[in-house]
Amino acid sequence: MAKVILSRKNTFLNILLLISENQVYGQSRKGFDWLSPPGAMSGTYIISYPSQASSMVRFSSMTAALSVAEMLGSIGISSKIKWENDVFVDECKISGILSEEVKNSRDNSYVLVGIGINCNIDTNITGFENYSSILSKTGKKLEMKVLWETLSSRILVNFGELFSSGFEGICERINKALLWRGRSASFSSHKNGTTIGILVKIDEFGRAILRENNGNETPCSHGSLKLNA
Repeated sequence: MAKVILSRKNTFLNILLLISENQVYGQSRKGFDWLSPPGAMSGTYIISYPSQASSMVRFSSMTAALSVAEMLGSIGISSKIKWENDVFVDECKISGILSEEVKNSRDNSYVLVGIGINCNIDTNITGFENYSSILSKTGKKLEMKVLWETLSSRILVNFGELFSSGFEGICERINKALLWRGRSASFSSHKNGTTIGILVKIDEFGRAILRENNGNETPCSHGSLKLNA
């Protein structure tokens, strides 16, 4: 059962956080069912913003990923942002994000931002060998409510910046923490097949830029990115 644990607002938006202590009907970006184990932080932010800023909604997952990375940094965990909606620690996933826009009225709209974070989970147990968690990095169980408070502060600041000033500043900070930047990666999409090259950056449109062997820098979107062996 979900419950509300906080509500905050600033000049540009309102946020409401719903959390679930035992998520059994979650859904991944590709539509697969998702089950959160005990010790996971599972929540959805309902973010109300001015309708005139709707062009910025497509950057919601990346903005949330930056917020998670900053929250982790506040407790001494260095992390990287994997395009476009995951956070990794030491090449292992610690968090995933999924966002969806909901049209409400002429003046205001909503975006739903679902966030899952491996918090008090022992990653030594079977099935979690390729994941990271706050417990595995700090060696202790932390109070989730405090972590939600810290994350919510970053969500409010970063989404406030996104909807008032645009994606440019957010993009610069994401690129500083971009996973696999400068390494060979492959981007696969149903429309354009597979592109292979060096991951250069995320551009102002939120696309992953790969530099191919011929020197061309190719923008990639609507697909999946993986590191080449």
